[in-house]
Amino acid sequence: MEYDSMIDDNPVVQERVAKGEVRGELRGLQLVMLDTVQDEFPSLIELAEEKAPQIDEPEELRKLIRLIHKAPDEETARWLLNNYAA
Repeated sequence: MEYDSMIDDNPVVQERVAKGEVRGELRGLQLVMLDTVQDEFPSLIELAEEKAPQIDEPEELRKLIRLIHKAPDEETARWLLNNYAA
């Protein structure tokens, strides 16, 4: 038990865990974004696959997902993908 506590309290371990959680969250959000594009604007899926990895902030991805979902047309969705991942 003491050994586990030493590992859990180690700042390096905590930082690596936090980075792993953020990477996992980002990957999950990227998949949601791709699903959203596939459902709403399937012709833009290749663009979305290219742009998704370029966004490294979870909150930015959440905003983009909401905006794509609300986009009135394909041209607006294309603009969003090109400008959010610029």
